[in-house]
Amino acid sequence: MKNKQQIGAPSKWILFKYPRLASIACVFVATVLALHSHIAFAADYYRWVDEKGGIHYGSTPPAGIKADKIKSAGTTATKPSTKVGRPRGTSPVVDQQKQAVSIRKLQCKQEADRLKTLQKSGTRIRMQQADGSMKYLSPEEVSGEIEESRKFIKDACK
Repeated sequence: MKNKQQIGAPSKWILFKYPRLASIACVFVATVLALHSHIAFAADYYRWVDEKGGIHYGSTPPAGIKADKIKSAGTTATKPSTKVGRPRGTSPVVDQQKQAVSIRKLQCKQEADRLKTLQKSGTRIRMQQADGSMKYLSPEEVSGEIEESRKFIKDACK
C-alpha cells in the first residue's frame, strides 16, 4: 500500500503534469469563444427618413415607409434611439452641401497624391484597364495623365 494514490488526484491530471499544454488549451478555448461571440450580438437595424426630413433608426421600421437595412455588430444591451434629431438651424440641404464639400476635399487630396506619383521621375506607372488587366504607361500617356490631374485640380479644387 505504499504507492496507493486516490483516483483523480492532481498528480494524475494531464493539465497539471504539462502546464504548457494547459496554457495552449486555455488560449484555444478563449479564441474559439471570441471568434463566435459576435454572431450572438449582431442585430439588424433600419434607417428611414420621415416626411419632415428627420432621420430615424430602429429595429422595426414603420409600415409603408422605405427603410434601409443596416447590419451592425455589437452588443444590444442598450436599445438604440428611435429618433435622431438634427441640430437646430440645419436642414437636409445644408447637410447634403456639407457632405458634398467633404467628398470634394477628399477627391482633391486623392488627385493631388495621384499627381505627385505621376510626377516622380524614373518610375514606371502601371494602371488597371477596364477589363481588369494591368498596363504600363508610355511617357506620352503619363504626360496625358498628368495634364488630366492638373485640369481636375484647377477646375474642382479651388
